[in-house]
Amino acid sequence: MGSDVPTEERALVTLVGAHYVDHHALIAEDAQRWSPEQWARAMFEDSRSLLKRMRDLGLLGALLSPPQPEGRVAGWMVVDTAAGWLRMESTSQLTSDQVVVRVDAEGASLTTAVRYERRGSRIVWRLISTQHRRFAPRVLRRAHRLLASE
Repeated sequence: MGSDVPTEERALVTLVGAHYVDHHALIAEDAQRWSPEQWARAMFEDSRSLLKRMRDLGLLGALLSPPQPEGRVAGWMVVDTAAGWLRMESTSQLTSDQVVVRVDAEGASLTTAVRYERRGSRIVWRLISTQHRRFAPRVLRRAHRLLASE
């Protein structure tokens, strides 16, 4: 697990055998005005056109999807939630992934955990993780702007 992931966040990650874990936080005094699910939807769901998403977030912005039914956020399955946090999971042939969205008096955070399921997964994630580390802080800032404008 990532050594720079705070203990409180690390405790919320339950993905057994995670090969990659990272954490990004946004300082926002008003963060608790919205639930972790509202934050997750603002981060991962986007009803804007594909071209606008690609312009605003780069290639990874194209991965955002329209609103999902209860229990799912942009294709992620909500697997656990409690006061102040939400954990979601997704599985593909290459990786098993977990995302924790946490909200507290200091702000909001996004913790990502990835377990490689195939031999080539490490190489693929190494390429994607560079974009992810750029993408995650932008997603948090954008979600805050979106929530505050509602």
